[in-house]
Amino acid sequence: TMSILYFMICKIILLNSYQFTNGELRKFDVSPLLNQGVLSQLRDINVFKQARVSYGTVEWPGDIDICPDTLYEDGQAVIE
Repeated sequence: TMSILYFMICKIILLNSYQFTNGELRKFDVSPLLNQGVLSQLRDINVFKQARVSYGTVEWPGDIDICPDTLYEDGQAVIE
């Protein structure tokens, strides 16, 4: 059977980590995605810094976002 993850981003700490609603901190390296379609706009640090939490994920101007499941599954746990 397929399990469905349902975590939402509740806080972003740019260039460091993000926090999910379950309280877990994770970090995600976006650099491998920066040559893919609209995500290439994030190579501009001024655009990248405009990240915000929206509808449970990380979003940038221009309707650029990354699925929260991807951020969770491919992110690394951050130990405080």
